[in-house]
Amino acid sequence: WNTRYQELEEYQAEHGNCLVPHKYPPNPALGMWAKTQRREYSVWKNEKGKSSITPERIKLLERIGFAWSARGHFGNQTK
Repeated sequence: WNTRYQELEEYQAEHGNCLVPHKYPPNPALGMWAKTQRREYSVWKNEKGKSSITPERIKLLERIGFAWSARGHFGNQTK
């Protein structure tokens, strides 16, 4: 988790956001990890205790501007 978080920090520094597409050719694992974090957060919100995400990790992600919903952010990107 920490390795991907560091990669997300690097992505954020380069792109100015944390909207990693789930199909991100330069780092496919980061894209899938970001998608997983969003899914786990949704489970955490709706079914407390049934998610692998922790409040500490949520705070870390929010600190760097992680978007819990990527809907509408990607538009018609061709990447």
